[in-house]
Amino acid sequence: MKHLSITLLTLLVLGGCSSDSEDLKKKVLDLERENGNLKKKILYLESENELDPDKFHKFIVDSCITKREEITTFGAYTLTQIITDQDWDCIDDLRGYVSATGTGFGPDGISHAFVESPEKVLLRSEYRGLKVKDIEEFYHVSEWTGGAWWAIRDVFLSKKAPYEIVFEEYSYADGVGVVWKDFDNDGYKEIEIEDTNFLQWRSSTAGSAHPVIYLEYSSDSFKLDKDLTYTKAKEKIKNTEADELEFRAHEFGYDYGWQSHFIPPALTGVIASLIMAGREEFAKKLLEVVWPDNLTDMELFFSLLKEQVKRSHHWED
Repeated sequence: MKHLSITLLTLLVLGGCSSDSEDLKKKVLDLERENGNLKKKILYLESENELDPDKFHKFIVDSCITKREEITTFGAYTLTQIITDQDWDCIDDLRGYVSATGTGFGPDGISHAFVESPEKVLLRSEYRGLKVKDIEEFYHVSEWTGGAWWAIRDVFLSKKAPYEIVFEEYSYADGVGVVWKDFDNDGYKEIEIEDTNFLQWRSSTAGSAHPVIYLEYSSDSFKLDKDLTYTKAKEKIKNTEADELEFRAHEFGYDYGWQSHFIPPALTGVIASLIMAGREEFAKKLLEVVWPDNLTDMELFFSLLKEQVKRSHHWED
């Protein structure tokens, strides 16, 4: 029993010593790191008669931030992504205070990316990097820009010479970007997009219309598929509830919307799609059917809407 007590006591003492030793080692390492950073700061200050903020910022960047490249090839193209790694403790030690965000000089990770063809740089990203997907006919390059509305960028790259961009579109943040598939079962794929041309047209950003149009690939370029756009617009009309096409009164002023009424975005969207599809007469008849008796100047409204449609970069006479 006596030997057992001595053994237990010895283990407790040794255990305590081990714990103290580990704490001591950690403190020594922390002090060595702080000392190293302070030496860097002292060397910098000794080399300068006065503290230049821009030079000191560069000194911190050179001392605490590293960048590396990740290079990926796909077909004839090269994707280069610049990765930023920051030593936040080093930054805080040299500045003499802990940053409120704890994120150094910005986020870690991809800070810049670009895609090159054999001849030149085709596109760059200053946001969150680029994603590449092989979609058989093309390479699909996409990015999330971080914006509130034009937040999704989609680019299609040719798989044959000349190696270049054949399609590029920015889409709304609340969408999925462009959709590439055979929508009419004719054996050929089309692009479905929500045209951003009507963003804030006589409305708030959130109340903006999202006209849907379709593009087909023909003669080495994408062109408006008017027949498919018309077919899908008619389907949209059938599946839209009547109250979604109503003008609703508001108190934000006579010129906001139309004569103190919100313009229904579903109506604007489908009329715009019909006009894009070359069905202007059908679009006008639809407007006549839903136009409320208490509003005037329908002809002017239709004319202004048509002018806005023609501002779309997908418009074809």
